Amino acid sequence: LYYRFYQQIDIESAVPSMASCDGGTNISIFGNSFFLSSLIACKFGDVAIVPADFISRNQLSCTSPEVSSEIEDLMEASIQVSMNGVDFAPSSARFHFGPPIK
Repeated sequence: LYYRFYQQIDIESAVPSMASCDGGTNISIFGNSFFLSSLIACKFGDVAIVPADFISRNQLSCTSPEVSSEIEDLMEASIQVSMNGVDFAPSSARFHFGPPIK
């Protein structure tokens, strides 16, 4: 058996931290200890899990998911990251979904 251990990742922020519930906004996730993997994913609260791209040890990129267009105000979601597609690191970073763009 072969095991590989990685340092715990730390998520500091998401930029932008708000987007329309229409989805499709490119989001940069900033933090520490990211590494190249084909299984990287971003999780937006209980809304969705989307694939992410490795940019650097301190940055990932993902696309905001589409959520219910019934949002009339802001909806907050935590942002978590997984480097293996299964285990998501805890995070205090928040993302807000706003009403659809008309």
